[in-house]
Amino acid sequence: ATKTYRVRWDRLSLESDIASFKGALARGGEEGLVEALALYRGPFLPSADSEWARTEREDVAWSAVRLGLEVLEDWYAQGLYAKCLGLAGRLLEIEPYDEVLNEYVVNAAHAAGGRAAALHEIDRLARRFERDLGSVPPGLARLRHTS
Repeated sequence: ATKTYRVRWDRLSLESDIASFKGALARGGEEGLVEALALYRGPFLPSADSEWARTEREDVAWSAVRLGLEVLEDWYAQGLYAKCLGLAGRLLEIEPYDEVLNEYVVNAAHAAGGRAAALHEIDRLARRFERDLGSVPPGLARLRHTS
């Protein structure tokens, strides 16, 4: 019912990597995010196709992206564009097709490196979307045509 498992043994303590990851995210803020990203080893049970595993995989990814977006907003407002680029790139490893993250990459590249840097990122991201999904999402397409 709790979707958790525990083994008790006299002197042995077991902890799941997903619990550590979720704990770091629950702490929140930049510190919690940095800790969670250091623990991230890829999608949760990527070969499992049960409803529970898919839901857990999606929830874990969304939790990381949600916290990441909060941190990105703060950093962007502070003008920390290079840090935004690094973080957005790391979060794209978790959710490569998240449109908001992709737009953050472009906007931070523009703020940090100008129009040429933004155009380079737009081209790189658009090629990935076209290759993997067959089309570019509307927000990225709009940036592609207005930059």
